[in-house]
Amino acid sequence: LKYGNPWRRFSEDFPLFHTMRSYLGLGFGPLPNELIEAETKEGAQFIFAAFPHGCGSEFRILMEGMMHTILPDVHRRLRTL
Repeated sequence: LKYGNPWRRFSEDFPLFHTMRSYLGLGFGPLPNELIEAETKEGAQFIFAAFPHGCGSEFRILMEGMMHTILPDVHRRLRTL
């Protein structure tokens, strides 16, 4: 957590987050083939932005908990602010 590492177990497994994702129907649409190919390359880097900040910032942690399913190679190097 100290260096921007997400708290993976919390963001993925906290029971309330599972409920909220299900209730809100959160998920990812189909990814462009270019992103899928780029994600598998050595040293791939991406910047993702999730808003809002502050009140309502639960959206970021809800989406962060699903990143491993959509971008498994990048998720292990994910950093958050």
